[in-house]
Amino acid sequence: MHILLTYPNIGTRNGPHYPHGVGSLAAAATAAGHKVHVRLLEQMPDREQWQAILDESQPDLHACSFGSHQWPYARELMTWTREDEIPTLAGGVHATFAAEQVLAADVCDWVCVGEGEDALIDLANGMKPREIANLRGYDFTNPPRPLIADLDELPVYGRRHFPMEEITRVNGGEMTALIGRGCPYPCTYCCNAAWRELYRGQAWVRWRSLDHLFAELDLLRSLYQVDSFYFEDDIFTLNREFLDGFLEQYPRRFGVPFRAYLRIGSVERDDLRRLRDAGLVMANVGIEHGDERMRVEVLGRKMDNEQIVDFFDWSRELGIRTRAFHIVGVPGETPATLQATRKLCRRVAPDEVQVSLFEPYPGTKLYRQCLEDGSFKGIERDTYFDEQAAITLVDFPEDELIATYHAFCDEAKEIEDHAFVLALQYRRRGEIDLVAEWSPDCVQQMGAEPVARKRVRFGNDERFCLFTHPRSLIAYDIPPGRYRFRAGLALDPICLNWGGGGARFLVQVDEQLLLDRMIDPKHNEQDMGWTDVDISFTATAPTTLRLLTQPESDDLTALWALWGHPHLVWEGDA
Repeated sequence: MHILLTYPNIGTRNGPHYPHGVGSLAAAATAAGHKVHVRLLEQMPDREQWQAILDESQPDLHACSFGSHQWPYARELMTWTREDEIPTLAGGVHATFAAEQVLAADVCDWVCVGEGEDALIDLANGMKPREIANLRGYDFTNPPRPLIADLDELPVYGRRHFPMEEITRVNGGEMTALIGRGCPYPCTYCCNAAWRELYRGQAWVRWRSLDHLFAELDLLRSLYQVDSFYFEDDIFTLNREFLDGFLEQYPRRFGVPFRAYLRIGSVERDDLRRLRDAGLVMANVGIEHGDERMRVEVLGRKMDNEQIVDFFDWSRELGIRTRAFHIVGVPGETPATLQATRKLCRRVAPDEVQVSLFEPYPGTKLYRQCLEDGSFKGIERDTYFDEQAAITLVDFPEDELIATYHAFCDEAKEIEDHAFVLALQYRRRGEIDLVAEWSPDCVQQMGAEPVARKRVRFGNDERFCLFTHPRSLIAYDIPPGRYRFRAGLALDPICLNWGGGGARFLVQVDEQLLLDRMIDPKHNEQDMGWTDVDISFTATAPTTLRLLTQPESDDLTALWALWGHPHLVWEGDA
């Protein structure tokens, strides 16, 4: 059977990514002998474009997996598919916990409730829908089958149905993976509690074996250019036995950086040290709210502010970058409680700050609460990064909420800049650290984009950098002395596939040219990564050190030039 699997990701602002649930369906159906076609939709096709997709894939079955924000688009896609009399199955988290809504829309033939690998295969194999566990129709509801207890039964899959080269490229060489399924915590805004209720009496939280996981990582590295891994499980450190084995074997076997989701309060400083030593370079964590009462009583997250502060301090000391998530406009939010969130975010200074507007998702405790108290507005939003609030707050007018939300988003850049400065304090180089000493006053000439400070990683080598789009000139006044100038030269890895040429890096002391080096990794493989330079010079009087970047030609496409942690080492008096 030909199966068309679709996954809309339209207007979410999440960017192209690999959907693990749809990938598992594709792997299972392929292993069962079916012909699978996958469409990841970043933009909504019109009716004619959708017809071309149907004509190309000629599906005998269309299965659409979607979250709540994508329900309006899935609804339209499934409607068009049924116009061609193609059997259609709705699945995913929204279909599971809002099955009545999906069926009431009359846009599909069945809804799959819960894990869908076996249900999809049964349907594709010709079993009668009324006999397939997990399926719901217009006049029948079948109970869910047992969970897949042993995740090693799932195929090790190379993701060949997905545009992985493009997904990996736009994500900077980062490949996502899962070590298991499920989360045991009762956060009221998350559907994990509903999943546990659906599968009551079974172990909702499950893990793969290290052998099964590593076999997948090996396969992915053999097929794609993988510079790092991103483990997208809700909490990476839940299974201590698994974690101990991972931390011992991963560095020897793979040796590439990774990032993961951690839960504050479940890891100590030594855990972070071990994770860092194994390759952890970034931890994603949910702060969600700065008011302890709101965090515990409304959101169901039992952690205090002291634990949150400790986590970020430990991470910064250990050189682990952090990305923190915050939700504004939750039930009971007031101007004072939202300010508490902003205050805590400023205090802990995450390296990356995400701020989103609350969304009550079907299946969650807060969804039921918002329906019961009438605060849910019932609007359909593409994303939780929206201009509208999903609920009405008694003590916080919506125009004030949205204005404060925007102010928080604007403040996030200042917080991230402050985090850079704090982290740099632990990583200073030389007697004169030119990244630490930089200020906008140093900029005497600027290219198409402003000079900025950022952290950039090639493999395991991350550096604090000066970003200088040609034609840029940065100048520093330095005292007399004998010095060594040291730096890494590179083009930002994000821009390497965007065309254009290379950049010239020049170092001058007064009128003396110390360095003139062309870096062009787009055409010269030896220029990939950091090109380290080490130059001795003597300043007999107070002088000016100049760092210049110039284009190779008039083509300035994606010339994101980087001075990788430039600094001066003092070698004595002149």
